[in-house]
Amino acid sequence: MNAPYYKYIVLLSVLALPFHIFGIETPYSPGEEKVSDKIVAEYAEFIGEKAETLVESLRIGENLDYVIQVEQVVLDDQGNPVLEEVTNEDGSVSLVEKTELVDVTVIIENTVGPMGFGNIKLALGLAKATLPEGSSYPEILTALFDHESGQGILSMRASGMGWGDIYRTYDLKVGHIMRSEKAHNRPEHIRPEKPEKPAKPEKPEKPMRPEKPEKPVRPGKNK
Repeated sequence: MNAPYYKYIVLLSVLALPFHIFGIETPYSPGEEKVSDKIVAEYAEFIGEKAETLVESLRIGENLDYVIQVEQVVLDDQGNPVLEEVTNEDGSVSLVEKTELVDVTVIIENTVGPMGFGNIKLALGLAKATLPEGSSYPEILTALFDHESGQGILSMRASGMGWGDIYRTYDLKVGHIMRSEKAHNRPEHIRPEKPEKPAKPEKPEKPMRPEKPEKPVRPGKNK
């Protein structure tokens, strides 16, 4: 086998490998990107600024995360708590451990794996229907993946439950929620007012017929 032909075969083999081997994310096709953008727009008000991240993570099966602030004790270089003085109500002074708020990232394992856009809509539609308005992003993720209780929407899905059974757990039906979402996202159509019909012009009065003249009496008649 000559060298140029061999290099050509190797190049085709490399290009055929999955993109994730090289750490390159496979982009959505134009059609998939359009569907993804539509779902993000539908649930942006419910999820907030993390809507795109959540939809994409569910689509490709990535773990999810959110950040919370936790109060923790400040430690010195030797690992001992740093103490600080505080004045009590009676004027006495006490030494207490100094604390600070730190950001902690909470990782939620995605146990359901990659999902189709239809399944994503079913999951988000049910979460929206069962959570109170104004729920936070961590509350939405917990509703989807509640691993402690096993009652999260997608936790049940990962265990093999069908969507009908999952919806019935919340006393809801798939068709009802999906129709409600469709109606909610349908733009309101306002019919233009019909222009008023112009008033019909009044019919002119018919002219009075002139009286017929009396017939002249013929001479010699009635003699």
